[in-house]
Amino acid sequence: MNSEDDKTEHRIVELEKKVAELSAFSGGILSNVDLRKHIVSANKQKDFLDLFKERAWMKLKEKFGEDYERMFVIEGYNKLNFTPFSYDLSLGEEVFSIQKPEQQVWTKKPDEPYYKLEPGETVVVITQELIAIPPAYSATVWPRFNFVREGIFQSMVKIDPTWYGKLAVAMSNISPATIELFPGKAFATLLLYELSTPSDVDLWKHDDIKNLEVDVPIPSDLTSSLKRFDDFLFDNSDLRKFCRLQDNTIKINGIKRNHIETLLSFDKSDKWKTFVDVIADKWTEYKHPETHKKIIVMEALGMEHLWDIVKDADYTGRIRSEEIQGLTCSSEELSKVAEQYGKPFDLIARIPQSIINKFETETMSKIQVEIENSIFPKVITLMFSVLGLLSLIVAILALSNKLLGFSDLLEIPLLMFFCRNVFWGILIVTAFSILLLIFSRRRLTKNAFDKKVSQTEHVLLSLNKKVEGLNKTQDKLKDLQKELNRKQSELIKAQKELNKLKK
Repeated sequence: MNSEDDKTEHRIVELEKKVAELSAFSGGILSNVDLRKHIVSANKQKDFLDLFKERAWMKLKEKFGEDYERMFVIEGYNKLNFTPFSYDLSLGEEVFSIQKPEQQVWTKKPDEPYYKLEPGETVVVITQELIAIPPAYSATVWPRFNFVREGIFQSMVKIDPTWYGKLAVAMSNISPATIELFPGKAFATLLLYELSTPSDVDLWKHDDIKNLEVDVPIPSDLTSSLKRFDDFLFDNSDLRKFCRLQDNTIKINGIKRNHIETLLSFDKSDKWKTFVDVIADKWTEYKHPETHKKIIVMEALGMEHLWDIVKDADYTGRIRSEEIQGLTCSSEELSKVAEQYGKPFDLIARIPQSIINKFETETMSKIQVEIENSIFPKVITLMFSVLGLLSLIVAILALSNKLLGFSDLLEIPLLMFFCRNVFWGILIVTAFSILLLIFSRRRLTKNAFDKKVSQTEHVLLSLNKKVEGLNKTQDKLKDLQKELNRKQSELIKAQKELNKLKK
């Protein structure tokens, strides 16, 4: 019996160890309880970051204990920014516009405390906080709904284990209004995920591992291409930083996927492709001599300023704001765009209403000017026609006076100056004016004016129908939002019950 009891007790101890191992890295999103538990306090952040940047994992373990792989840094964090399972990140003081690269990076100034994000403009912003993610975690950055509601489309950011530095986030203003970006305003949500096991790969800046090289001997059946390959490296300056030729060996250092693609372009033969595969395998399996972990090179690592990542970017061929100004589309095209892209963003769906306002304030005035411009020449023509008619009457009287000899009876001295030629001249001018008024294609008629008004009313009616349809879409969005809020409430309740069970 004693031996059986010993076996049972031994089995229990083994199971408890196994449970502890599984519980140590159970995976899932960190709750606010774990976020507060594992965040490095402000007074310890400097010491932690110094060792973290050096990848001195053993020293971190000695100084901060076995739990170092689960400790993370949010430099300058605000306790009010913690949510039930995330942390709200704040806008930094630097903005880079994709459409205006010549302006370089905007920075906050006393006389310019915020950045004006224009309609259609895409920018890259930097976070106020510096983040350090341990080997046992990964993270993502999601948009906050209050920014989406204003008409800002924002990219999601993936953060790898062992990352440290500030974060760059792209956002576009898809609303018709200028939006003010205030440094310090919460704009994105950071979620941390616990991995099933800590990552065996460390991120490094290339400058920090320049002294590390992996030798890959060139097969004898490829040595005839050495001279040509040396010229190929000379023409590819970026590849030359990570790959060099020495004797019959290629020495690689921090090679990345795009470098492998460049190497494959050197020769299309199967032998060369096989050799390039060997190069890729050699580097991906290589381990740092001190940390004994694999290496991935990331130049954005340790980013403190936006200029660190945008200074070498090529922005040729990008669309600029001045290139799209003045472009127009029909009301039907605009309505289709609003219906298609307005589903997640209710502000987009209100674009047709702004078009109606513009039509009433600008287009109607243009139509009125056009009508007035067409009226003026017709009024002049009518005036000449009336004067011509009066002149014709006077000419008839003058001719009658001359032919019938009624000058003594009428006693109108002025009529004595008219003659037959004057009569026919005035008759021709008057007839021409009347015919011009009658048969002019641009004559002002009631039907023409009514047609203009009818066309205007038809356009307004069509736009109003589109707006009604988009209003229905907005109502559906509100229902979906209510459903989302209900699901979130259920999630919070479930989380509370889970916490109670854990206790």
